[in-house]
Amino acid sequence: MRGTQVVIQILFQPAVGKPLRGKYWNHRAYQRIGFLGKEKEKLWGSRPATPREKRQADAIEDKAGNNRFHTSIRFAVIGAGEHTKSRVKELSGAFNVYENPDTGQYFNTTTVQPLREHRLVDFANSIADRQFDNWNLPFQTTVEELAALTAVPSTTQENIQYASS
Repeated sequence: MRGTQVVIQILFQPAVGKPLRGKYWNHRAYQRIGFLGKEKEKLWGSRPATPREKRQADAIEDKAGNNRFHTSIRFAVIGAGEHTKSRVKELSGAFNVYENPDTGQYFNTTTVQPLREHRLVDFANSIADRQFDNWNLPFQTTVEELAALTAVPSTTQENIQYASS
């Protein structure tokens, strides 16, 4: 780890100002709510929605009805050489341990490996400028979820739930 420099960047902005994207997201959210909450029909019969599916539908409805933020987490690992992938995995593990047992939401790590030098420079400039651009996979968070991401965690916090091993 000597000589390795790491940047962890959490970007967020209110999910307002893009009416078409907001309408599309809300449309998809309410479609998902309808699917989760209704009776499931199969070839050999139907079954009612499970309690977990109902909780998932409620969580989506809460998120759709409240203020949201477009959020992205980016890592830059510089100087790790052949150990870069393992360093990214170690860093992302700090975020992967949190999961919502009701909704099944968790963080998924996507590694970007540009083949051309100018793409790597674009990524570095994107981090330096602290801007949303092509170098992120944004997801939507509520105010509470964003607060949990941007706060320095304490093991005594009651609002943190750890993923089961």
